[in-house]
Amino acid sequence: MSTGLIGSNRDRTVHQELIREISRESGVPEGKVTQLYESELARLRAGAKIVEYLPVLIRRRIMDTLRSEGLAVHRV
Repeated sequence: MSTGLIGSNRDRTVHQELIREISRESGVPEGKVTQLYESELARLRAGAKIVEYLPVLIRRRIMDTLRSEGLAVHRV
């Protein structure tokens, strides 16, 4: 991930694994998923009081975005 939004190594690992999972499930390249993920993370983190739930919310929003863009989303 290219931004400084992610603090600890543990957080980084969680986010990177989720990006790979979304990419695999959706068939969308990791680069595009990373861009979407970082954008959502920045937006949601700004007002978040409980950051532990952000990966779940971000995943849902990215999958919704990909569906709305007409990109084929499939389950593995």
